[in-house]
Amino acid sequence: MRSLFCVVTVAAALLVSVPSAGAQVPSGCPREVDAVFWGGAQQFVLGQALAANLSPCAEYYVTSAPPVMADRTMLAFRARFDELRALSPQIHPVAEIRWTSASGWRTWVVGGHPDWMPGRTFYEAGVTARRRMAQRGLDVEKGETWAFNELPSEVLAGAPGARAEVLEFMRGLYDGDPGMPKARGIVFNLWVPSTTDATEVAAYKTNLRAWLTDEAFWSELDRYVDVFAHEVYVSALSWGVGGTELPRRAKRLNEYFQHMAVLADDAPKSFQAARDFLHRTYLPLANAAWPHSGIGDTHLLDDKLMQQFVSAQVYALRRFAEAYPRIVPQGLIGFGWAPVMQSPDYSPEGRDRIAARLARAIRDSIGEPPSTFKDACGPFGERVLCDGDVPGAEFDTVWSIFDDWDD
Repeated sequence: MRSLFCVVTVAAALLVSVPSAGAQVPSGCPREVDAVFWGGAQQFVLGQALAANLSPCAEYYVTSAPPVMADRTMLAFRARFDELRALSPQIHPVAEIRWTSASGWRTWVVGGHPDWMPGRTFYEAGVTARRRMAQRGLDVEKGETWAFNELPSEVLAGAPGARAEVLEFMRGLYDGDPGMPKARGIVFNLWVPSTTDATEVAAYKTNLRAWLTDEAFWSELDRYVDVFAHEVYVSALSWGVGGTELPRRAKRLNEYFQHMAVLADDAPKSFQAARDFLHRTYLPLANAAWPHSGIGDTHLLDDKLMQQFVSAQVYALRRFAEAYPRIVPQGLIGFGWAPVMQSPDYSPEGRDRIAARLARAIRDSIGEPPSTFKDACGPFGERVLCDGDVPGAEFDTVWSIFDDWDD
């Protein structure tokens, strides 16, 4: 988002969003695409792969090293942001703002934090987080924004006070100290695994419908947020069904990836705030974590099969965005990146090949015409990079219930 995140002050104190993507699309690009990455570990390795495979049609936003382990309100050292920034003018470091960790920003206010003091407010916490970003040299006017990690299940369920707390905190992040430019950011939303059973998915849909009808929440969130990154870390077991053609695999992936935006689109017309917000901001945050048993069963894949898995996800995401511009933005794509060095299946060489494949799949799927989303799977005549069979895989058909608001 070359200019999406920043809001500037003009005459008469009128706040106006700086023009976003469309007016600044490089010559030859069908559109600008903003690629957002949550980096659970080894963010610089991912940044290097992106820098080696840049698209002139994209800007890249990468969360830097996580906050300090003992105190999640303290950001990583400035050098971690500087090293990402130095890779390319198109790569922007993002501050990961921890909310629900034991030493995160919520406990900084309500108690339980090692530095807790009585009388603090959630707005004060957000302003303090922005101040700490500035101390690390982050420049929101260049897109070096914040990423709220993450909206907890209490927000979805409508627990008393939960939504008001996060809105006040994000209002502080947006405002910052007096004289700071206003800054919209990224929100990560807690995931429900693709392999969840039908009964639990039905209960989740009930809660999601109630949340989507909270007009006041979505209207206010719209002021502070430019990317709503819904964590949909699909399982490899939901993709690698042998003997299945790619369009069918993509359809099943997108039933899961896009379920929140699709449900909002089918909501009664009287509930417009969430629909409008998600149409502008919705980003299915897909799965590039490897080899991870807790995020999408990717420990079952060798690095070659993982490369095919991430390519297929890029294909599916871009296919849907191109086909349904009235439901989701066409200019957003994103992945969670979390190498697990402790896994016996991990290798630096495999990790590097996966990072390069992810970067190339994104680059090739959004390039100048005649490039299409199909190029995520390889060049014309050689599109084999999205295939792959995983023993025991089967499609999760339960996510199709989100096509209909009432069922």
